[in-house]
Amino acid sequence: MLVCRDIPHRWASDDLDRGQRGPSLALRMHLMICRNCRRYIRELVAIRQAARELAADDASRQEKFERRVREMVRGNGEGGGRK
Repeated sequence: MLVCRDIPHRWASDDLDRGQRGPSLALRMHLMICRNCRRYIRELVAIRQAARELAADDASRQEKFERRVREMVRGNGEGGGRK
């Protein structure tokens, strides 16, 4: 049986392998018994989701910024630059 301090490591390693299979039986059993670990895993999932959304927003902002700079450079190259 797993102990609580093993849960974050096991969750992370099982999560990486999730494409092939779900969480291990020992991990699922521990989560059924331990409400603190269930809450902790829910928090980890929420943090991961928030980080992914933030990263997507940052990428979108960066793309918009780069597009704006390109437009400004093109505009200056067509006679709109300094004299």
